[in-house]
Amino acid sequence: MAQPNVKQPVVEIAPPTAIQESKKKKKRKRRYTRGLRTIQDVERGVTTSLRTVSAGVARLFSEYSERSEKSSRKKRDGALRDAIDNWTRAMSKGMRVGGKAPHDFIKAVNSEGGSKPMRDTARLLTPPPLR
Repeated sequence: MAQPNVKQPVVEIAPPTAIQESKKKKKRKRRYTRGLRTIQDVERGVTTSLRTVSAGVARLFSEYSERSEKSSRKKRDGALRDAIDNWTRAMSKGMRVGGKAPHDFIKAVNSEGGSKPMRDTARLLTPPPLR
């Protein structure tokens, strides 16, 4: 039998709301002086690839440091005993990150319309017997 003094909870349903997609800002188009685009593309590519290489080197040394510390705590002279193993494993992880540098450079240089001026510049800088 139902008790007369017990109140039933009231459940309110919220009205449906529309979800809006976030609008991303458009990137501004790069503008160049005639004849200087290739140089700027190369500079941007070099900078990007050097940043990737430095991230790989940082990863290598942090990984080696962690592994060496772990080895030295596990056993006597562990850092020296495991040095080659720790270094090669750290090199592997660092090269995974730093190995993307050539791709970063080429991606920056071979943008739309950038590859022909790059070839022309390379041809200009190459001595005649090697053309």
